[in-house]
Amino acid sequence: MIILNELDDRQVVHSSIEYLQDKAGTLNLEDVVNGPAKNGFTSPGEDYFSLGFTNSAYWYRFTINNITPNAMQRLLVLRTAWIDSVDIYLPSADGSYQHKLMGDWLPFQERDFNHHHFINSLVIPPGESVYLMRISTPKPFMTPLFLWEPQAFNSVEWSSAAYYGTIFGSILLVPLYHQ
Repeated sequence: MIILNELDDRQVVHSSIEYLQDKAGTLNLEDVVNGPAKNGFTSPGEDYFSLGFTNSAYWYRFTINNITPNAMQRLLVLRTAWIDSVDIYLPSADGSYQHKLMGDWLPFQERDFNHHHFINSLVIPPGESVYLMRISTPKPFMTPLFLWEPQAFNSVEWSSAAYYGTIFGSILLVPLYHQ
């Protein structure tokens, strides 16, 4: 379980997930929420794990406990840009789920955020909320997930962009300097 408070700018989600392998890729939301697959989730037992190359779909389940009295906004960031299909199921107050679809096979302009990572904005109510994801790809299956406070994420991204801009700018200047 992920404990959400106002002090943490970034939290690792993948160390708190439970996962379910769907070898046939036929399970749906009802199967994993109320059906027999509900009890098939296991913990990877590691902070970071890779499932290698697989034709299976995987369901992830994680619980966020917002211990503050107010709803909090966070960004759910999947830092693997080559995942083909990512279905995110966001819990609603009435017990239903809102579905969002992402993946590298969708047109880039259909993303909620114009970013190379898959990012989803969450408004997390007080108390416990269960989130689900269905992920499938025949490519290397690594799924590092993070929960970011939006301003902290933007700050880190700008710093990273400045760093890489400096490095690549320097590399481009070397041949010009030696002419």
